[in-house]
Amino acid sequence: MTTTDQRADSAREPNFPTDTFNRDLIAAMPKLRRYALRLCGNPDDADDLLQTTSMLALTHRERFKPGTGSITAWLKTIMKRKRNDELKREKTRSRII
Repeated sequence: MTTTDQRADSAREPNFPTDTFNRDLIAAMPKLRRYALRLCGNPDDADDLLQTTSMLALTHRERFKPGTGSITAWLKTIMKRKRNDELKREKTRSRII
């Protein structure tokens, strides 16, 4: 019989080895930085977006499903959604002020 803690631990395990995930994440960085520059238009903002995306990917790596698409596409989706959230927040702030 498994305990609740054992089930929670197994649910957090990545779908493939962490070293493979980290290697693929690092390999995708140049493409992600170029994509971030296109989204932001500013190198400093692009670097911030890249860092946030990387942190989110590492935190939620168990959500990546190998075989359903490339890790780069998954990371670009995270990045685009994060950038859209930032733009919505900026738009809301400008209305308030």
